[in-house]
Amino acid sequence: MRRAHLLLALACSALFASCTIKRTITVTSDPPGAQVRLDETVIGRTPLEYEFTHYGRRRITLYLGGYLTHSQPVDLTRPWYAAFPLDLITEFLLPLRIRDRRSYHATLEPDSEVDDSYGFGPMLRRAESVRARYRGQIEELEQGGAQK
Repeated sequence: MRRAHLLLALACSALFASCTIKRTITVTSDPPGAQVRLDETVIGRTPLEYEFTHYGRRRITLYLGGYLTHSQPVDLTRPWYAAFPLDLITEFLLPLRIRDRRSYHATLEPDSEVDDSYGFGPMLRRAESVRARYRGQIEELEQGGAQK
């Protein structure tokens, strides 16, 4: 009897382990190489594919030296098969691997088009020169944060 329970438990765990919804978002930019933040987390540089866990309204922010920061809310809406109670079936009971793929593209604008009516141009250029001077250290810190 104990052996039957063990076999049943192993079969159930194998079934549950093989059934998941893989959620990915592909982020691209023109020009490529922009640093990407999803909400408050640095997730890499464009082009990239990132596996996310939660649906809902998220914020994607792209940074690239010489270009304006691009930040926009994005609705990662829940598909029908991920709504309660159907998610219990699709996530745990069906022996299928479902892929939910999303994409986001941004065209970055050069910062020369910034309206400098407030006189921030010199300060922005100085900040960019300091950033360029310490770029290696900044990238090291960013990579350390993305690995956590």
